[in-house]
Amino acid sequence: MIERALGLLPGGLGALVEEARHLREAMDQTLGATGLMLHPVYTRTAPRHRAIALRNPRDVGCTTLFNVSEGPVTVLRVDTDPRGLPIGIQIAGARGQDRLTLAAARVLEELFGAPAPIEPRSGHPKAPPPPAGARASG
Repeated sequence: MIERALGLLPGGLGALVEEARHLREAMDQTLGATGLMLHPVYTRTAPRHRAIALRNPRDVGCTTLFNVSEGPVTVLRVDTDPRGLPIGIQIAGARGQDRLTLAAARVLEELFGAPAPIEPRSGHPKAPPPPAGARASG
């Protein structure tokens, strides 16, 4: 039934859906229950919010693999560029291994420390502080 439904999709889209299924299976098999993949979040420093993000078609390439494979990804900010913009890594795992990516992010943050908070530009409201006892996110 699924094969018949895929054949009804326009312009070879069914073949792309099948390719995505193979990618998901390959990622799950390669990473298994304990494997992780570290990957940049972006091809360069992330653009500011409301900036034109897709100046370069490769800009989405860093996240597309993980969107298609449907596996968990935890993003960890590891540094800040000279303009104060975040630089991060993605910690990806096989489907169902969310706890592993979160644990890895926690360990990396404990080992290397969390970067200093990013200060908002002038004219932008500052985010309220987290509640007492809450863990700050990276």
